Amino acid sequence: MMPSKTSVGIRHVERVLLALFSIYLGVRWLGLLNSNSMIIDALVSSSFLTTVLLLRFGDEVRGSLIKDGIKLSIGIVLLLALTFMGLSFFTGLSLNPYASSISYLINNLVFMVPRSIAVVAAIALTSRFLRLRYSLVVSVLMILSMNLTLSALLNTNVLTLQNILEVLGPSILEAVAIVLISKRFGIVSAMVYGLVLSGSIWLNPLVPNVRGELMGLVYIMINLVLITYVASPVQTFSGVSSRLRFKEGILPVMLTGLFALAVLVMMKHGYYTLLVLTGSMKPHINPGDLVLIGPGHTKIGEIIAYIGPGRSIVVHRVIDILHSGSHATIITKGDANTVADPPVSSSQVLGRLIFKIPYIGLPILEIAKVTGSTAEVTLMFIGIGVLVYFITSMRKRF
Repeated sequence: MMPSKTSVGIRHVERVLLALFSIYLGVRWLGLLNSNSMIIDALVSSSFLTTVLLLRFGDEVRGSLIKDGIKLSIGIVLLLALTFMGLSFFTGLSLNPYASSISYLINNLVFMVPRSIAVVAAIALTSRFLRLRYSLVVSVLMILSMNLTLSALLNTNVLTLQNILEVLGPSILEAVAIVLISKRFGIVSAMVYGLVLSGSIWLNPLVPNVRGELMGLVYIMINLVLITYVASPVQTFSGVSSRLRFKEGILPVMLTGLFALAVLVMMKHGYYTLLVLTGSMKPHINPGDLVLIGPGHTKIGEIIAYIGPGRSIVVHRVIDILHSGSHATIITKGDANTVADPPVSSSQVLGRLIFKIPYIGLPILEIAKVTGSTAEVTLMFIGIGVLVYFITSMRKRF
């Protein structure tokens, strides 16, 4: 069936619109919009959005593409809400710095949300004109242009671990998710999904009281769930349960989320997993051992973890306990050390050793000798695992 002249004409209009909006994003990325840039953002974004909706909305409704896409977005809204509620249970609520007042909310509704959705629409259009591999590259560049300028990119601080977790990781995965939604459910559904994520950032006045990196991880997980779901080779919303799809697609993400929840519950009840970095407890505990610390009464001869100088965590053996009324001072020493540690208060104690897993963290320690940070190496391993999982989850669906 040959495309009609009208559909061909619409595609030409969409290409022109996309080219103009891409040029605008490029100008913005170069940092050439220093004066009244928010007003220009609002005008350009609103005009672009309105035209795309006029060209696409009716056609996609008639084609029933939007139905499943909206179901998907409702699921993401519920997932975000449940995630926020779960975090809030442990951390409490705080004002969202991006939407902490009525004036901020109005400002975001007028300026920030339209810009975010316009970029989503541009990415969705790109995915209709290009092959998957090319549209993924272009979409990542587009969404990064919204969050970064050239001067910020040239600043080495942009590539810190905090910015990777807060901005780069969520943005890149969001771009991938938008491309996949657009190819499977249509442009309008992709824009609805973008509105869900944008609204949760710019229009949500109360958020869990956590640092930005953890919130970034939340959005990374949300986008990964979406990518896994949409990239499934089996129809997701047909109402028929597929055992293969569940095992290979959704189940790993669910297990990851349950594991993260279990870790939070353990920490809430005083349990911690620690990677031993030094040999001060040889031969009982060696560098690279993973130890589980839990609550319990501190006794002489037990191994405990306590907060030492500079907020460091020390895992040493109790050799004496000095009581002064209701206050207890604890003396510890590493088994391999010749002298005892400075006395610590009982309030500094995190818990006592429950069990250990020998040498499981040695790869992290070896790489950390080069990078200087075990935290970054740990996250690097997690990132590699997520990347491998993402690649294996991407079936030849598109």
